[in-house]
Amino acid sequence: MSFLEASLLSDYFYLADSDLVIKLVTLELFDKALNCLNLQNDPYVLKSTLNKLENDQKKKSEGRYVKNSNVDYEKVIPVFKRLPHIPENLPQDSDFDIDLFSTLKSTENIDKGEAILTTVAISKIDAGENVQILTGDKRFIKALALFENADVINKLNGKIWCFEQVFLKTIERYGFDAVKKLALPNKDCDGVIRNILELNSANKSLNKLHAYIEELRNASGSLLHSYYYQP
Repeated sequence: MSFLEASLLSDYFYLADSDLVIKLVTLELFDKALNCLNLQNDPYVLKSTLNKLENDQKKKSEGRYVKNSNVDYEKVIPVFKRLPHIPENLPQDSDFDIDLFSTLKSTENIDKGEAILTTVAISKIDAGENVQILTGDKRFIKALALFENADVINKLNGKIWCFEQVFLKTIERYGFDAVKKLALPNKDCDGVIRNILELNSANKSLNKLHAYIEELRNASGSLLHSYYYQP
């Protein structure tokens, strides 16, 4: 049984990109974020990302150059190991839409991993599953909004959570002060989080966070999930 066939056993299917997972783990918020999103299952991540993290950890330990040298591999790798994986050889799966994947991959600001996640999402939606994508890459969302295939965009409308929405959802559940206390020591892992946490009041921080989300919403059509929270 192929990956796509085997994973059709649930009515809910979640996908997360590496950027979002790494940021949430770094901010000590990953498990809290999953809890407040009320996911029925853990999100799938790319197996290739785990392999890259393990290779980068080895390079760093040997004193060799790695692009993301600030990643805390001791924290991040165990999370990627425990999450369900999209296999590396998926593009060879007979049920995989290689034409859609190729078109997405050749689109500016959509990388190979994001093209795989999107192609899997469309397969799941076509099979009647409730799909949601969690992503930390705003360029990907904006690029997807301009994608040439309107049918793909329509199928994904309202099914994408950006990192800032997930962060806001975590604040709604646990409170601003509690989230800030956890995130503040590693705020530099994300420019938006650094900017909002350096403001001198919770109201200013939340207003700034809302502004970032609405700016992205205005640039991405109807792709973003409708979630909104104003205390």
